[in-house]
Amino acid sequence: MDSFLQVLRDPNIAYLLLTLGVLGLLAEFFHPGAILPGITGAIVLILGFVGLGQLPFSWGGLALLALAAGLVVFELTTSASGILIAVGIVAFVLGSLTLYNAPQAGKTAVTLNLWLVVLMAGLMSGFCLYVLLNVRRARHSPITAGLEALLYKQACAVTRLNPRGTVRFEGEVWTAELEGYPSTLEAGSENGAIVAQAVGAGMPVIITGLEGVILKVRALSTDEQTEWEKVGWN
Repeated sequence: MDSFLQVLRDPNIAYLLLTLGVLGLLAEFFHPGAILPGITGAIVLILGFVGLGQLPFSWGGLALLALAAGLVVFELTTSASGILIAVGIVAFVLGSLTLYNAPQAGKTAVTLNLWLVVLMAGLMSGFCLYVLLNVRRARHSPITAGLEALLYKQACAVTRLNPRGTVRFEGEVWTAELEGYPSTLEAGSENGAIVAQAVGAGMPVIITGLEGVILKVRALSTDEQTEWEKVGWN
């Protein structure tokens, strides 16, 4: 145990554990459910604090490291413009350089390897850049879930819709109902009786809404039908 604690007392090891622990927690925060990064990050961070507690550390430097992590989280969950991330990286470097107090007279100086600071700053920057790009890509990508992913898309009738039946949309079978059913007047009818315009099996329809788990659909217009006859349903 003493040899293990001696390893943790190394200022470079303590600093490395702290920064890797923070990165693990950040990875879990931006990829919830991964579990392993969060658990590993928490354990490594605690070990880092154990080592740090046996060294003459600076609360100011530790606060700067915490500020850097906070700025990264705030930036990537709000604007994702990258400005606060740059400030966070600067705070991270300053916090790293001031993490340990200046040596006192008669005591051994506690120093941090500058190349280790450069390495961890680069690792933090790379992680932030990776998450930033993924956040921007997600915000600008088309919505693939919910009503917005269904509206005005084409589906294919599996059974006759008269007015209710089933349709297939992107490989999934849905219960569907014709919108505004019935919708036309019977030609030559004395009372103008309304006649339902059913859609036969295998015919395309356009999704117009969603009520609970039932799709609202409509038949293709004449122009749409003509186009479908040319290119087929897809």
